[in-house]
Order: sequence, then C-alpha cells, then structure tokens
Amino acid sequence: MRAAALLALVVLGACSRAMSRDDIRVGYRKGLERSGVKTAQAMCLTDKFFASLSDDELRAFQKRDRLTADETAQFATLADQCADPNASAP
Repeated sequence: MRAAALLALVVLGACSRAMSRDDIRVGYRKGLERSGVKTAQAMCLTDKFFASLSDDELRAFQKRDRLTADETAQFATLADQCADPNASAP
C-alpha cells in the first residue's frame, strides 16, 4: 500500500506535459525509486499503470491534481500485484 501512495504522489507531481510517454514513464519510475521503492517494483508499477491508459487518458490524468477513488483503488491493486515477494512484512 505504501508503494501505491508513493506512485500516486509521483504521478500527480509528474513531469512536463510536453514530454514523451516513455519519458514520463521513466520519470515516474525514478520518482518511485527516489521515494524508496525498489527498482523492480517501481518498474512493475509504472509499466502496469501506463499499460492501462491510452495517450488521451494519460494526458487527462496529468491535468488533474487529485486522484479519483477508482484511481486510488487501481494504485493499491497495482502495488499488490507488484509487491516484492522477498520483502519482509512489517
């Protein structure tokens, strides 16, 4: 769940809208890594998130400053799907 919250923050605080889709994806991944998410999990989260959005959906998403309830749930699901099975439980 921590990764979901971090991804949401990184996504909402994202890069310039003039950047390419791939540049934005890499920026999100690096933001997650700077926030303490392991590289493999950050890659998984960003890959799955970007795969779920069309270019138009991504542009619309970037224009908003808040997550919808559905997006919050999506990030939680992605975090669960990308959880590091070798991580120790809190």
